[in-house]
Amino acid sequence: CWSIEIKPKAGYRATSPLVSPRRRAKYRFPRFQILQQLAWEGHIRKGWMSSSQRRIPPSLYSPLDLFSMDITRIHRALQDLLKTPQNNLKIWRDETQILGVGCETKDIHHNMQGILSIVQEILWTEDLLPRIKQLQTLDILDADGAVLVYEHLVRLCNGSNNLAESLLDDIPQDLCLPHWHHQKQHLEASPFHLPPNGCHSLDRLLELYHRFQEPLSVWLSDLPGNSSEKKMDSIQKACVECVLSLSEDACLYLLRNWLLSLVMCDVSVFVTICPQTETLGVVPHERTWKVVQRQQEAAPGIITSGEVSWRYTIKVVDCERKPSRKLQGRGKAEEAIELFVPP
Repeated sequence: CWSIEIKPKAGYRATSPLVSPRRRAKYRFPRFQILQQLAWEGHIRKGWMSSSQRRIPPSLYSPLDLFSMDITRIHRALQDLLKTPQNNLKIWRDETQILGVGCETKDIHHNMQGILSIVQEILWTEDLLPRIKQLQTLDILDADGAVLVYEHLVRLCNGSNNLAESLLDDIPQDLCLPHWHHQKQHLEASPFHLPPNGCHSLDRLLELYHRFQEPLSVWLSDLPGNSSEKKMDSIQKACVECVLSLSEDACLYLLRNWLLSLVMCDVSVFVTICPQTETLGVVPHERTWKVVQRQQEAAPGIITSGEVSWRYTIKVVDCERKPSRKLQGRGKAEEAIELFVPP
């Protein structure tokens, strides 16, 4: 049997009007790419790096490719992960790790092509990646906006970080994810209830968020340009004013969604595949694979190629809730993004 762990990271670019004007690179580049460049330049360190590693070559992988649900781009994402696995790709054969952080990487790339062709077809067929991305895009604040909302919540709690965080961490028990549908976007997929008494500032903030989306790509194509920058600055300022008058319940609603998005940006996707029929030690990568039975709640999926049949399971792991105390130092951490220079 083979086990493949992928840490897909955030499959979207920032879309929040609350992004700081000094960090608008977030609109153009996925967060993964920005942090990779900063790590290569020595501005930040990755938690999985050894003490002897001062810098790491940037990964070739793009989360946008993996989450695109385009079979060609998924293939490219897996190939890039194979070339630069870092902590984003680990592979085990039976119980022996043969690729990724924690083992000595050998020249096994050719042998992996057949396995990755199976994984590629599974990821493309199953709806796990779109479900993950849907929850990732609960982030309508970006980290910059989340810090502003958190600071306002602390003020509402008479300056007590402990009280603000205890409220945030006191998650209601009657949560239920809406029935999944691929067309649901942003907060439509939220499991959290809107403030029971409503909040005009929240309504206004959401209105400004949606108004910001349509012209964003046009404004970005015009940057740097005074006209576009002034329009973006204007909406950003209006959104900050909304944040400063949010109710406590509205703050909790927005931050809980942001923290859930943060969880989904840090999960691992675990695919386990086992042959049902006899196969050679190396899976030929020339084969064409097809999922003939998608995974069910109590039954594995089945993928075949000619007479060869494999069963598989796919699941999400490492999805523990993020503690709200992560917000305390987040503003400082975001400052490093100002050092990012587009390649």
